[in-house]
Amino acid sequence: MNFERMAVAAMALAALAGCGDPNAARHELAVPWALGGKQLVADFHTHTKFSDGALELDTLVRQAYAGGCQVLAITDHSNRALKSGTQDYLDAIAAQRKKYPKHLLIAGLEWNVPPHGARVHMGMLFDPATEKHMIAFKERFEKSDALLPAALGWLNGQAKDKTSVALIFNHPSRYGETSEMVVEEWLKWRRASDRMVALEGGPGHQNMEPNGAYKRAPTIERWDPAVAHVGGAWDQLLDRGENAWAALASSDYHNAQGEFTPCEFSRTVVSVPEATASGVLKALHAGSFWAAHGHFLDYLLFTVKAQGLESPAAPGETIRVPKNAPLYVRVAVDRASAVADKPLQVQIIGNCKSGKPEIIQALKLAAGQSEAETTLAAAAAGADGASCYLRARARGENAKGGAALAYLNPIRIRHGATR
Repeated sequence: MNFERMAVAAMALAALAGCGDPNAARHELAVPWALGGKQLVADFHTHTKFSDGALELDTLVRQAYAGGCQVLAITDHSNRALKSGTQDYLDAIAAQRKKYPKHLLIAGLEWNVPPHGARVHMGMLFDPATEKHMIAFKERFEKSDALLPAALGWLNGQAKDKTSVALIFNHPSRYGETSEMVVEEWLKWRRASDRMVALEGGPGHQNMEPNGAYKRAPTIERWDPAVAHVGGAWDQLLDRGENAWAALASSDYHNAQGEFTPCEFSRTVVSVPEATASGVLKALHAGSFWAAHGHFLDYLLFTVKAQGLESPAAPGETIRVPKNAPLYVRVAVDRASAVADKPLQVQIIGNCKSGKPEIIQALKLAAGQSEAETTLAAAAAGADGASCYLRARARGENAKGGAALAYLNPIRIRHGATR
C-alpha cells in the first residue's frame, strides 16, 4: 500500500475544502515530515561491556543491525567507575560508524537521576556534534550530591540547539512509582530542560519474569503502567496540556538471559526529516514515532482532520479548530507479512469526548482491512481548559500467536476561533 501517495492526496483534498473559509481549522504546531518522512526502525536503550552489558560494542552493533535495527543508541550506565562516557567510549562508537555507514549509531548514557541514585534512570541521547559534552557531564554530575536542575541546566548551556540532545524517562514505574510520582518527576525534569521528550512506554527485559523486571508494579500487556493504564501518568500529563511522548519501546539489552536482542521484539519506528542522527533526534522531539512489540505491523498511522484543515494532523502535531467543529479520525495500518491475515483493533484514547481521559472508541479492522474511520461530533476541553488530545493503540497478534500491542503519540486539539 502506498501510504505516502494517499497522504498527499488527502492533503490536496483538505486544502481544497478549506479554501476561502475564514473559520477553517489550522495547524498550530506542525511537523512538516509527519506524513511523508522516511521510516527508520530504532532501539534507543542498550548496554555493552563499557558498563554492565555482556557483549563488546562491535558484537552488539552487528547483532542489532542483523536483527533489523536501522538506528541504534548505546546508552551504557554512567556510574563513575565505569568506562562509559569516556573518550574511549566515543572513539569506539565512531569506529563502528565507519564500519556501518548505512546505519545510524547514536551515543548516549543512562544517568542515575539525583537524588534517587540507581533507582531512577534517564536516557540521554546525543547528536554526534554534541556527544563530546557527555564526558564533562559524567565527571561533573554522576555523584551523590548532584542537583538535577544544575545538571540539566549545564547541559542546556552546552548543547544550545535543544534537538541536539534527547532525554527519556526510562522504565518510569519499574520500582513501584505511582502515576502521581511519575507525573511529579516528569514535570520537575521538564522544568529543568526542554530536552525532555519521552517516557519509555515499552520497557526492556521483555523475555524476563516478571516481565520488564517490574516486581512492584507489573507491566500491563508488556507496557509500563504509566503509559498503558488509561488515566495513568501519561494521560494525566496530556490532560493538563503537557506534550509528552511515550510511544517508545526498547530492549534495554544487557545479555541473552531475559532479554531480546535489539529490534528483535521491541521496536520504535521513527519518521524522520532526514536519515541522519540529527534527523532522528528532531523526530524524537517532534513526537513523530510509534512503537510496537512482536513485529506485527510494518506501518501505523492515525490522523485527525477538521473542515478546512490544510493537511490531516498526525501524532506530535497541534491543531486549532472552531468551537463545536467535528473531528474526523482515520487509522491506517500495514501488517507484517507473517500476520497479514489477522484482524486488528485500534483504540482511540483521549479526553476530547467527555473532557476526561477514556477509551473513546475501538475500531475493528477485519483481516485484510487496512483503514478505519470515525467521527467525533465536537471536542471537549480537558483539565487545562483550552485543549484536548487523542492518542491511539493497536492490538493484534504476533507471528507466534501471542497478543501484541503498538502505541502512537497524541495529537492535540485546541479550541476556539482560528483567526
